[in-house]
Amino acid sequence: GKDAIKALNLASIRKSIPEEAFKKSAFISAQYMIRDYICWIGSGSVIYYLCQTGIWETMPFWQQALATLVFWNVAGFFMWCVFMVGHDCGHTNFSNSELVNDIAGLICHGSVLAPYHPWQLSHRRHHMYHNHEEKDYSHPWYTPEKLAKPDEKLARMLHDNAWMRFLFPFYGWHFYLYGMPDGSHYIPFMTQRMWKESTAKEQ
Repeated sequence: GKDAIKALNLASIRKSIPEEAFKKSAFISAQYMIRDYICWIGSGSVIYYLCQTGIWETMPFWQQALATLVFWNVAGFFMWCVFMVGHDCGHTNFSNSELVNDIAGLICHGSVLAPYHPWQLSHRRHHMYHNHEEKDYSHPWYTPEKLAKPDEKLARMLHDNAWMRFLFPFYGWHFYLYGMPDGSHYIPFMTQRMWKESTAKEQ
């Protein structure tokens, strides 16, 4: 009831988390970063070994398909882990040093082809305006009224076609980096809101 809602606030949630969770350690962060790279590179090395030694050609199709599926999931998972290390660098949680955070973030995000500083900029805006109907970056809300607007043709197309929503996980990230809905993460077009609304310090 109301008492539960009143008790659930930022201070009480923070108090329930162990104090050591708020301590930054570049050493521990680097361990996670190295582990993730070892697992990612290791999974690729296994597939490379199978192909280079001729073992792959001797495997029946179902074994090749199974090995490929395992590789996709293992490599993909640890690539995502590498991205998340970069994500924490963007939140300045990797270490107490801004320089170390930026270097590690550039390495992690660069290796998965996600521009670090533009992502950091749009992600900061997302947290600043989280769940705001108009201002939230990266996660826009679409109400029936908003979908009815003439300039929301692409959003209507996505809303009306189930197959586009089904395939969205395969192409959505690339569309996001190339500029939808906030602005290009590769080229700073000053006409796009991510760059137009940013300050000189943020850029």
